Amino acid sequence: MTTHNPAIGKVTHRLAFLAIVLMLFIVALSCSDDDNNSPSGANKVKLSSTTVGSHLMDGDGNSLYLFAADAAGVNNCTGGCATNWPVFFAENLTAASLSDGLDIADFATITSNGKQQTTYKGWPLYYYAPGGTREAANQTTGEGVSGVWYLAKPDYSILLASEQLIGKDGNKYKSDYTVGEGTTVYFTDAKGRTLYTFIADKKNINVYTTGDAANDAIWPVYAEALGSVPSTLDKTLFGTITVTGKSQITYKGWPLYYYGSDAQRGDNKGVSVPTPGVWPVAVKDVEAAPEPEAPKPEIVIATSQTFGSYLTDADNNTLYFFATDAAGTNNCTGGCTANWPIFYIEDISAERIGEGLSLADFGTITTPNGEQTTYKGWPLYQYAPGGTHEAAGSISGDGVGTVWFVAKPDYTILIANAQLVGKDGKNYKSDYTEGTGLTKYFVNAKGLTLYSFKNDKNNVNNYTTGNGPTDSIWPVLVGPLVNIPSILDKTLFGTTTTATNQTQLTYKGWPMYYYSGDTKRGDNKGVSVPTPATWPVITQAMPTAPVE
Repeated sequence: MTTHNPAIGKVTHRLAFLAIVLMLFIVALSCSDDDNNSPSGANKVKLSSTTVGSHLMDGDGNSLYLFAADAAGVNNCTGGCATNWPVFFAENLTAASLSDGLDIADFATITSNGKQQTTYKGWPLYYYAPGGTREAANQTTGEGVSGVWYLAKPDYSILLASEQLIGKDGNKYKSDYTVGEGTTVYFTDAKGRTLYTFIADKKNINVYTTGDAANDAIWPVYAEALGSVPSTLDKTLFGTITVTGKSQITYKGWPLYYYGSDAQRGDNKGVSVPTPGVWPVAVKDVEAAPEPEAPKPEIVIATSQTFGSYLTDADNNTLYFFATDAAGTNNCTGGCTANWPIFYIEDISAERIGEGLSLADFGTITTPNGEQTTYKGWPLYQYAPGGTHEAAGSISGDGVGTVWFVAKPDYTILIANAQLVGKDGKNYKSDYTEGTGLTKYFVNAKGLTLYSFKNDKNNVNNYTTGNGPTDSIWPVLVGPLVNIPSILDKTLFGTTTTATNQTQLTYKGWPMYYYSGDTKRGDNKGVSVPTPATWPVITQAMPTAPVE
């Protein structure tokens, strides 16, 4: 006889109940809706790399897409569109359900037409289902459809919006910037913020940005490393330029900008600022940015029958040298500055000087009155007697005070007006007695002092012997003579032949020399070597050399 145990019966019933519950759970899982947008894989969103680059897929390898009409962050795929492009929704998306390379902060959820939809960087995500049948896993046939559908990629620098243009003035604009309704396809950044060009820019030249924070904040540059672009765009047409230390993206040579008042994605208010078309949205078929015009030279060579070749600015205003500046510093101070304003070219370059001039001859110095351009070491000035600039083309400043001379490119001789300071460190006057006072004497085109030798005779060099070490102490000034200051008489210059067969220039019969101890322009140390007046500086008033 079998004895019934109530405890065993209860256990059996419980096991049977649990088995039924487990079976129902398994059935529920197996009978889940085939159209459920949540993937069955461990990763609900993952990255896949194909021939079209790294892009987003669901956990089962189905490609995910963006729609250009959704730049504002809302789903605009309705009616038949929704059949071909079903929404993607990943419920309870967490960092753990993303594959490496994706950031949970880039994902969110919106409600679209009564359905929840996952967004990426603000763009609603879709599948592609042409004719209602979803494309197979690992396919990317939706890429570029109608020029407005694109694979969702993590590294876009450029995306496309397809939106109505609505200016800051509240008016709707068509693609030609006339008032009216109609969508325009234009560039945005990866998060749907509108990108613009500026009609005043030139090819790869941003003419707007100044480095002033208040100004630049109105139209910030689009500074980004160039990553992916939609497949319908030619990536080779994009580039970068450096603007105020930032790398600005360009398209067909047009620098790209944001508009500071586009407060949210999808805004394109800048199209009406300050008037329609001045800041157009960036579009695929824009004409290439125009080449910059060749810069107009700011310093050129002019010619006249009286003065020959001389330097002027771009507006034909004559440029001058000051004899007192032989050392290469500006010595025009006090009232002098009103009559002789300094001349300055900012960022001088080969394009900013005229034909026949060498960039190597130009420099910049700092003066109490600002920066000043130099030519062959001579600071450059313009003439403004009484504070009024002389007329363009005039050369009335030449010879003023016997210390101002028109700037010429081919001077052989110029005049310095300076204190004589010998190698012994003493100051000398023009008669070579000790004392202070300016002396006007000859220098070469670059301000190196010229001397005569008291033992020479008329057109006879009695110093140069052919002994190298000796001759190098007092090198000769070799010809030919080209140009001299207008206050000098060219007939008083000549040449003689040295013992070393050099053609040496002479003045009033005196052979002319340099002193090797003058290490820089403006030095006149030779006046005390070996004793004062043995090697006097060349002056306009010096007597004619004696005949041997």
